[in-house]
This record gives sequence, C-alpha cells and structure tokens, in this order.
Amino acid sequence: MKKIYIYKAFERFWHWSQALIIGFLGITGFEIHGSFSLFGFENAVNWHTTAAWAFLILIVFAIFWHMTSGEWKQYIPTTKLLKEQFIYYIGGIFENAPHPTNKTIYNKFNPLQRMIYLGLKILVIPIMVVTGFLYLYFHYPKFGIELEGLQSVALLHTFGAYILLAFIIAHVYLTTVTGVKSLSSIKAMITGWEEMTEEEMKLVVEEEMEVAKTFCARLAAEGLPVRILDRHEVREVEPHLAEDLVGGMETDGDGSLYPMGLVYGLISDAKKRGAQILTHNAVLDIKRDRNGSIARVITQQEEIITPQVVNAAGIW
Repeated sequence: MKKIYIYKAFERFWHWSQALIIGFLGITGFEIHGSFSLFGFENAVNWHTTAAWAFLILIVFAIFWHMTSGEWKQYIPTTKLLKEQFIYYIGGIFENAPHPTNKTIYNKFNPLQRMIYLGLKILVIPIMVVTGFLYLYFHYPKFGIELEGLQSVALLHTFGAYILLAFIIAHVYLTTVTGVKSLSSIKAMITGWEEMTEEEMKLVVEEEMEVAKTFCARLAAEGLPVRILDRHEVREVEPHLAEDLVGGMETDGDGSLYPMGLVYGLISDAKKRGAQILTHNAVLDIKRDRNGSIARVITQQEEIITPQVVNAAGIW
C-alpha cells in the first residue's frame, strides 16, 4: 500500500468548514421549521443567519481558489464510465466488485461525483442562498424585498435542505464503503494523503506522463526544443536511473555531470555548515504521529526524532 498527496490544505479546510457550517445550518434550520427545540426559536434564527453569512464568505473564497488553482476542471461532467459507476453503486459495492474508476491527482472524482457535485454547486447551493436572502430581507426593515408571500420560498428552501441532508448521508456512507479501508477516504481528507494500491499508483504515474506530454507539446509549440522520452530512451541517456522510472523530458540544453563528485562536494559544504553525515545507515521506516505529521525516522543504527524529512535521493 502506498500514499499519494491528493488533497491540498485549503481544499481540506474548505471541505470540513463547509461540512460543519452546513450541518449547523441544518440543525438551526430544522428548529426554525419547528422540527424540534434545542436553542430556542429566536436564538436559532440568529445563529442560522450568522452561519449563513459565514457560509457565503466561505463560498467566495472557495470560488476564488477553484478558479485560480484550476481545480474547477475536476467538476467538468463526463459520460465516460458513467453507466459502470452507477451499476457499481447500486450493486457492485455489495458484491465486493472492483471500482470502475480510479482516483488520481488530476481526476479526483468519478463521473457520478462530478455530476452531483456540479449540481450542488450551480443549482442546489445557489437556490439555498437566494431563498435564504428572500427569507432574510422579506419586508426588512422597511424597504426590503417585496413578495406576496413566502410559501414558494419556504418550499424551495426546505426542499434544498432535504437534498443536502440526503447528500450528506449518502456521502458519508459511500466514503466508508468505497475506500481501501473503511475510514481511509475520511482520513485522506484530514491529512491530504490518499492510500492506494500498486495498480492505482501505476494509473497515477500514467496520468502524470500524459500531463508531461501535454506540457511538452505546449513548450514545443512555443519553439522550445523539448521531447518526451519513454522508459527505454531515458536509460539510453542515463543508464543508472531508478528501475521504476517510466519516462522523462529532454531538451537540447540538457547536460550530464558526475553524480559522485557532486555528492562529495555537497557533503563537504554541508559539514562546514554543521551538518552530520551518517553513511551506511539505511532508512528503514518513517513514522508519523496521530495527525499524520512526520515524527521520527527509523534507521539501521538509531531512531531519529525529527518533524521534517527531505528525500534528496533524486531519480537514481
């Protein structure tokens, strides 16, 4: 089992903040609706309004992040493997069938997730926001939004709340039954690191190569002398690369150097700056604390307590 960093820091913050705010809006909203009594009607209204404004601010930041980071592309709908994904959800899960799609850095969501998440973002959430404003500013305080009544607004707002509630229940359920382990998907959204099988990692590498090819083609179109090398061509250029390297990119300006000489030069300079060099001491494991942060490094000779590790082994 291997791990790959899928979810960025803001993405995780946005996800959990959104979940907490929507959950609180649901609790206070249903109390306002008369489903139960917890905070008291007046307090529920005030807290619901405050949470709604917090949610609106979060939406603005989320839109900005999605647009500037390019993550909005993750929600572009696709029909590829849509039928297979639907069949998996309604029956394959219970038969322990293999997942028809695989999560990667550039393709985090399966076809159904893309459609559902996009629908929430461009339909359900906007309806909730608009009807919420109509609720808030209906005849308020004197020259507010003038409507004949709130019946249609109330129906739409309540219907949207039930859709969100159904989505949350289904979402939590599916995250516990479709991951490598029961809580692996939830843990990934906390730490950012997704657990993957060897086969899934191969797909991630293949996707990275496709992205590299696209990037290379873009550079070539700009007149830069670059080309993609496959696993065989890259070893013709440098025979001592790691065995699992699947390819690389070469330009006319690339050169070669003597790695051993470079290493000794770096070691000499590092020692002058106070570094301690431990040779013939293989790293056996890297341990993390309960929050997923690096805590210590296990080597052949000793255990090193450290919050940071730099993997400078390169591609050799």
